[in-house]
Amino acid sequence: MPFEHEIFHAENLNLLGNAYVRIAARAVILDGDSILLIYSPSGNEYKFPGGGVEPGEAIDAALVREVREEVGGVVSSI
Repeated sequence: MPFEHEIFHAENLNLLGNAYVRIAARAVILDGDSILLIYSPSGNEYKFPGGGVEPGEAIDAALVREVREEVGGVVSSI
């Protein structure tokens, strides 16, 4: 089943609220068959490392910064 046909969300999630748009950069980091995910206790979820792009910051620079901050990694290629 293709992902674009189903959207899953928490039952108590308010889908009628205001939208907040934020540009973010996320990294898919592979080690063989393993994918690195970060656990977020505030959202009780796993996600790819990365985060918000600061005003005036290039997306690739934000990605490098976020990977360094979140997992201590050095991005070798984008």
